[in-house]
Amino acid sequence: MRIILQKSSHVTPVARANRGLIAASVAGTIIGAIALLTQPVAVLEKAIPWLLLLATSTLLIPMRPDTAHISPRVEGWAIFGTGLYCGYFGPGQGVMVGATLARDPRRNPGLLNATKNTVVGFTAVVSDIAYAVSGHVHWGFAASLALGAGVGGMYGGRWAQVMSPRFYRGL
Repeated sequence: MRIILQKSSHVTPVARANRGLIAASVAGTIIGAIALLTQPVAVLEKAIPWLLLLATSTLLIPMRPDTAHISPRVEGWAIFGTGLYCGYFGPGQGVMVGATLARDPRRNPGLLNATKNTVVGFTAVVSDIAYAVSGHVHWGFAASLALGAGVGGMYGGRWAQVMSPRFYRGL
C-alpha cells in the first residue's frame, strides 16, 4: 500500500497526505471481510441493527472546542475500526470516518470531505475485491448499487465543496 501511494503520479495529494489512515482502514477492512465471509449469514442478520446503531451513534460524539485535535494514534485506531466495520458490513462507514475526522477542528469541510471520500474509496475497493472473489455476489444487485453510489458520490462531493463550514458541521 505504501509503495502505491508514494510512487503513483495519479494518486491525489489527499491520498498521499493520509496514507496512514488509508492503510489503517484497509487493514481493518481485510479483517472485517474475512470475518464476514467465514461466519454464517444468521450472525450478520442479527448484527445489522446494532451495526447501524453504532454507525449512527458516531454522529452524537460531541466535538470539544477545548481540544486542538485528537492524537494521530487515536485517529488511526478509530479509522481502523471504521475499516473493520466496512469490511464486515459497509453501510455507514463514510458517516463514521467523517465523524472521526471532524474531531480535528483544523480540517475545513472541503478537506474533511475529500479525506473521508479518499479513505472510504480505498477501503471500498479492497472490500469489493474480497467480495468479488468470494463467489457470494449477486451481480445484478451489485451493478445497481454501483450506479447509485457513483452518482451520489459525484454530486455529493461537489455539493460538499460549496456548502458553508457552519452548515457542514451542523449536519
